Amino acid sequence: MSQSQLNISTFEWRGITRYRCPECPFDGPTPSDVVKHWRSQHQTQEVIPLSATLFDARGDQIQSRPAQPEDFEAAEDFAFGGEYDEDDNPIESE
Repeated sequence: MSQSQLNISTFEWRGITRYRCPECPFDGPTPSDVVKHWRSQHQTQEVIPLSATLFDARGDQIQSRPAQPEDFEAAEDFAFGGEYDEDDNPIESE
């Protein structure tokens, strides 16, 4: 954004012309100071979405899918070293 595109207002302070940011109370001695401030504090950056194709150890493409309840059950069994009932009590192996 350039100085002419920003709506920079001016005011006098103790006989000195100051330039005010159109978005906040910041003021500076020159319009370029206000433009630098606006760019660093108010200008939104364009977000570029990143995408990547992932492959497993066999070289097959990994497809995303919603998580299934059995995914969590298997992870709990692995993480805690056994099977658990619905109250999270360990089930003893025979």
